[in-house]
Amino acid sequence: VSARADDPLVEALADAGIPCVVAGRPQVSAPTVGWVDADNVGGAEAAVAHLLATGRRTVGTVAGPGDMAPGVDRRRGWARALAAAGHTADDDLVAVADFTRAGGDAATRRLLGRRPDVDGLFVASDLMALGALDALRAADRAVPAGVAVVGFDDTELARTADPPLT
Repeated sequence: VSARADDPLVEALADAGIPCVVAGRPQVSAPTVGWVDADNVGGAEAAVAHLLATGRRTVGTVAGPGDMAPGVDRRRGWARALAAAGHTADDDLVAVADFTRAGGDAATRRLLGRRPDVDGLFVASDLMALGALDALRAADRAVPAGVAVVGFDDTELARTADPPLT
């Protein structure tokens, strides 16, 4: 599931002739195995478009790792939605983390340090978004009044977060 670019497992399975389907697009130009994935780019675009439609002007992202297809694709969707709305996807609005709560917390703290004017945050996973909420709470930023937060995945975590994630 969502293998990193340097993970040899997918190619090893294919080379051994073992039939498999990968959950999550392999991060190679021509995958040698079947795969199924969410529309990571489109989902991110929809999430960021929603933030902008609610009046958010400075939308940052806590992006996933650059060596994983979901991290790359969700960041691409964030940038495309901003561009479509006439905004610039500045690198200072991006903080990269692994797909963990601690990673989301640390990345959000870095992002707020560079851009305290962020009023919208697209986070590349619900688990990372919980960490983002922790960081926003520590920075005394009200959610959603001061910063609206959207996660990605629509897991049970999204509904049980405080406040619930969009």
